[in-house]
Amino acid sequence: MYNNSEDNFHTFVDKCSKRYNISPEEIETIKQILKITREHKKSPMEFLRKDKIIILGDNLKTTQIDLDILKVYLELIKKLVKKALFVWKTTENTFKTLQ
Repeated sequence: MYNNSEDNFHTFVDKCSKRYNISPEEIETIKQILKITREHKKSPMEFLRKDKIIILGDNLKTTQIDLDILKVYLELIKKLVKKALFVWKTTENTFKTLQ
């Protein structure tokens, strides 16, 4: 693991995404989530407007997050957890049969 989260993500994509069967579309969605996380951390201000979260950037650029996009992100997280559990259980069963 690196101290830099971008390096960690590139390592994950290069070495782990195939093992966990993560599609290029899912990787792009993960990148969107990470981008929003960085914007949130740097943001001087956030507020709600008409069922949307508005993140205001330093240059007054806004990022909007609505309920639909949150649902997409949550569905992706569920899929990734299921994939990780599947790989973990498969690996665990492989080790048990070797003993």
